[in-house]
Amino acid sequence: MTRQPGPRHALVYFPLAGDLDHGLAAVRVIDWDQPGSYTRMTQAGPCAHELRKDDEIEGIIRTERLCGGCRSAATTGQLMVELVVADGAQVCGASYTLALALADKLARGCLPRLAGWTVIASGVVKRDGSIGAVGRIDEKLAALEYALTRQPLAKPLLVLARDNLDALTTDERQRLRGLIAAGVQCVGVAALADMRPDWPRGRIPPPPWWRRLLNGRRRAMAAVLGWRWQWLTVIIVTVAILYYLWWSPCGALSTDPAIIERCWAPQPVALRIDCSVQHLNGERTPRHCPSGTFLSEDDQFSLEVKPSAPGWLYVYYLDAAGQALDDLRPDGKPWPVLTGQRLPVTLPDRISSSAGRPANGRFLAVLTSKPLPEGAPAALLKPFLEAVAEEFVLCGDPH
Repeated sequence: MTRQPGPRHALVYFPLAGDLDHGLAAVRVIDWDQPGSYTRMTQAGPCAHELRKDDEIEGIIRTERLCGGCRSAATTGQLMVELVVADGAQVCGASYTLALALADKLARGCLPRLAGWTVIASGVVKRDGSIGAVGRIDEKLAALEYALTRQPLAKPLLVLARDNLDALTTDERQRLRGLIAAGVQCVGVAALADMRPDWPRGRIPPPPWWRRLLNGRRRAMAAVLGWRWQWLTVIIVTVAILYYLWWSPCGALSTDPAIIERCWAPQPVALRIDCSVQHLNGERTPRHCPSGTFLSEDDQFSLEVKPSAPGWLYVYYLDAAGQALDDLRPDGKPWPVLTGQRLPVTLPDRISSSAGRPANGRFLAVLTSKPLPEGAPAALLKPFLEAVAEEFVLCGDPH
């Protein structure tokens, strides 16, 4: 950001989904600070005009000025807004609008704590000033990751919609961890009004020297010290991870309440059953079936789970003999969920007849703050579930 000489201006980057060649585009706000009467607050640059973003840009700037705070520094002059993209790059949707609002704030000096930082943002600014999630977040993280390999950025700060951070998949979370390890700071925002002069709250610390040494300077290390040091680094890191897994009590399931609370902090989860019970007159009346409902051969049912908090949801079926344990999650992979999200559970053929009646057994569900260790054997999993899981029983006619 430059104030003197010349107009106030700021540039914020935004990642392009599925476009590794171009990686990052940018939006620049230039405030000429020349009072005057204009029918439009903004004037779009050539690229933005060609992409027909004039009205959208105008609306975002007005929303930022009305809903985003920092009104005392607002000027009456017209702004020039440019989209800075490489030839052939495609800017689709409105995920650049959070970057646009941030550029306006920076140009007006509303975010003094970000002076000297390279800001990258992806989010949709809505008319009420809230920040909505964007799609294809994994591809956008990949674009930023690739851009960092081509050209280092000074003190990069990634700003995402809070809804995106709360709903990251396992792959997206892993990719974000890699960016953070490479020196990228990351914050989430839910509304324009959250970004006040003291935002982001708390000190934004630079990455520690050993993280910069192992990540940001890997290519320099390879050139100076040779490939042998790279192998040595890999061996040291691998040994450290194995040692941590061996030492950490969270590396294996436990029934110790203290370890369970420390490692996974289970939260309540509601299991909801809807069934259609056939009456003597032939009518099939849908109703809510409480735990322990007795169903006849022609009755049908559906099972849903509803988490009480964001976290990782696990749902299992334990047969009547207490032997076979079926994982009812899609693909058996970690299942990140949001508060109040309803998730229908599809039962395998082994426990559901063609008429839709379940076999005798128990449904177990547990919601944890962190994923459980992968590949846990049934001998450890069953006592863990008995200690922490919510249980739902559905009785079927054995005849």
